[in-house]
Amino acid sequence: MGRKAANIVPLLALVAAFCLFRYPLFHLHGMRQWPLVLVAAAMAISCISILLDRAIVSTFTAIGYAAGFGAGLLFHSRGVDAGGGSTDSLWLIWTAVMACFIVAGVLVAAVKARREA
Repeated sequence: MGRKAANIVPLLALVAAFCLFRYPLFHLHGMRQWPLVLVAAAMAISCISILLDRAIVSTFTAIGYAAGFGAGLLFHSRGVDAGGGSTDSLWLIWTAVMACFIVAGVLVAAVKARREA
């Protein structure tokens, strides 16, 4: 597989993960909009990183999207707020894990660029 074609794989993985998490696994999280917001941010970051020739960030972003969902399912807690509404921390864990993976990808790309220079 060529280098340019390999850059598309993380984008395809993001789309596949979104389709899996948003629709078939909806009963696990109940979120309608947040998976779309996260995948849109992930796609934007991935496209920018590919254009800047830092495709490793795109890979880390795709992994972070899926890992964040998994971590959110494992560690989330449900509760009730002061007004009686239900709360759930899955969205926060999902976002935080994905952000950590993106930062890790940027750091790896920076180290790699420094070594190549």
